[in-house]
Order: sequence, then structure tokens, then C-alpha cells
Amino acid sequence: MLLFKNIRDNLIKMDFMINTCRVVCPFLLPTTLNICTHYICEYFHCDEWYSLLGLNIACNTCIDLKKFLKDHQNNMYWSIGTLLVSKMDLFVNEKLK
Repeated sequence: MLLFKNIRDNLIKMDFMINTCRVVCPFLLPTTLNICTHYICEYFHCDEWYSLLGLNIACNTCIDLKKFLKDHQNNMYWSIGTLLVSKMDLFVNEKLK
């Protein structure tokens, strides 16, 4: 009996960890990529005004990567906002009844 209780407790802990990772990872991964991209582009001196003229291929890549990450984060935040707004109807109806 004790063995089944330990297995059940471990499964509950594992399920909690998986659900936590599902919530945290979509925010943690783009944030980490943004920070790494910022430091890499700063290392290549892509924050100078002459890098915006397209004279350096590495800086062009940095600019493209920053734009891609920005667009991805915007889409992610719009999706979360849309989900929250669509679920508001459920909360309001429950409170009114």
C-alpha cells in the first residue's frame, strides 16, 4: 500500500512540474533569446549608427533576429490577451448567476 502511495505522490509532483513548465517555458525561452541576442549584437557593436546602413552582415542578422523575436513576442502576447478576453465572459456569467 505504501508503494502505491509513493507512486501516486510522485505522479502528482511530476504532473505539477509539467504543468508549471507549460506555463513558464513559453515566456522564459523568448526572454532568454532576447537577452542573448542583445549581448551578442552589443559584442559585434551593432548598436552604432553606421550599422543601420547595412554595411555589416553580422549586424544585419542581429537586426533581423531582433525583429523576428519582437514579432514572435507580440503574437504571443496578443494570443494570451485574446484568450483572457474570451474567458472573461465565463467569469462574468458565473458571477451574475
